[in-house]
Amino acid sequence: MAAPVVLVGLTTISAVNSTTGIEQLITAGGGTNSAAVDAEVFIQGTASVARRATASISGLQFDNGTGIDLSNGRHIFMWSANSAGGGTATLTNGGLRFYLGDGGSPTPTNYSAYYVDGDDLNLTVGGWRCYVVSPLATPRLTGTAAISSNNVVSIGLAANQLSTVANLRNFYIDAIRVGTGFTIYAGEETNAGGIATVTAVNESDAFGAFNRTPIGAEFQCKLDIGLDNTTTATYFKVDNRVLLAMNKNPLAEEATPYYNTTLGFTGISVRGGITTAIFNNVGFFSADTYDKGYFTCSGVTNEPANVAINGCTFRAWGPTTLSSNTTATNSIWINSEPVTLNAGIVEQSTFETGVGGTYVFAGSTPDNISNCSFIGGGTGGGHGLEVTSSGSYDFVNNTFSNFGATDTDDAAIHINGAGVNVVFNISGNDATAEPTYKLTGAGATVSFNAAVTVNVTGLPVTPDPEDATEIRVLVAGQDLFVTSAGIGTTNPDDAVGIESSRTSTFSFNMKKDFDFDLRIINLDYVPQFISSIRAANDPTNVSSNMKLDRVSQNDNQ
Repeated sequence: MAAPVVLVGLTTISAVNSTTGIEQLITAGGGTNSAAVDAEVFIQGTASVARRATASISGLQFDNGTGIDLSNGRHIFMWSANSAGGGTATLTNGGLRFYLGDGGSPTPTNYSAYYVDGDDLNLTVGGWRCYVVSPLATPRLTGTAAISSNNVVSIGLAANQLSTVANLRNFYIDAIRVGTGFTIYAGEETNAGGIATVTAVNESDAFGAFNRTPIGAEFQCKLDIGLDNTTTATYFKVDNRVLLAMNKNPLAEEATPYYNTTLGFTGISVRGGITTAIFNNVGFFSADTYDKGYFTCSGVTNEPANVAINGCTFRAWGPTTLSSNTTATNSIWINSEPVTLNAGIVEQSTFETGVGGTYVFAGSTPDNISNCSFIGGGTGGGHGLEVTSSGSYDFVNNTFSNFGATDTDDAAIHINGAGVNVVFNISGNDATAEPTYKLTGAGATVSFNAAVTVNVTGLPVTPDPEDATEIRVLVAGQDLFVTSAGIGTTNPDDAVGIESSRTSTFSFNMKKDFDFDLRIINLDYVPQFISSIRAANDPTNVSSNMKLDRVSQNDNQ
């Protein structure tokens, strides 16, 4: 059996099992202010390093002696704990500060400092937490100059300790790593990879990037599902779990925002030409208002073979990007960033009060959306759907509510692009109501052909090899076949109708209030012609009441 494999994309810079390379940060001093190994209080390996932090800004840093490779989006992860954490300053006053510098103790000349925690947040007494930052983010404080991504030499954490601490060491640091996260691949249907597979590896060496919770996981890294090739099969499945993107940027909502990670660092990417990934009843939530977390099946050389999103909830989540082999059903996006179809299929789902100006970017495949509800955010709430390619699209059972008027920035549908001409053939629940719209670009147009469902009932049930029934739909009074948009054609392949029906009911969509004729032929029955039917109601039901052809029956005996 092909067991799932997890690759760790985090490199240890220092395990912090000794004082090698460890220096005092910001505030120096002797005695318990100096760094010492603690083999009893640690989160990873065999020990941590501790010092006293009292009534000052005091911390510890690791000096690598040379620049650390932070290319390709690598971030820095570092553990810390404070047994007097309840006596630190609040977050906005820099209760816990993450320093990246160019070396030198106690204070580097050039550094960037990021406020990551405080007494009013997670900095509880004795609690270990792994913090993550990037030199490409926006620091709260800098030295003579901010540090750049190619000259980070020293990495440290310091507490802004307000309380006076007795003559003992209360401030701890542990493992320091750089990287992006994890990759999971392989597995098969009877031995699939999943969230628990990743959290087990995370726990094996206290990486602090993808942590197990009672209902799933909380994470602050990238997770790649599958390898970006066409040779490695991957089977990944998650049922009834919750994934929470941790808050790494607690100052993002301040009047003057500061960021600790880069935008789009945290998220899930499904990849690989023979990868299958199934998400059943999974909640995707974010506690981070900046780096919210993404879900993507695109942006790689080999998009996944099959991705199924069933009954999932995305709340306050970042962008979702589907692919042509992705199907989302019975799912909901609430207060989340846009969904990009990328030729994916979405059915029986809801998009509610999205952020970012548009809820769904449909591109050239709005007809891949059916039985969905778009619920606007009112004035300033943005568009529900954007289309950027000309075409005539069937739009089945989709509804729009709480959107703005036509020509406003919160109209239901946005036709975006010069010369983009769109026709929506609307049928189902909202067949009688045209959504509001906005046109952007010279020559952009949109029109709506409302349609209803027509059910032809009472047809002969004829299992193979008996003769099947041919049903042709014609323009009323004319010898022309008709499309669902009410357009006559001489080519039956372009029209509604069927050459070989074997069931009692045949259903099709037809432009609302359009008049049509039906021609029904079965060799064992008397041909039937029903004229001047109007598609007025949804549904419009037509009874065929075909009668057996006695001559044909006798010939067959």
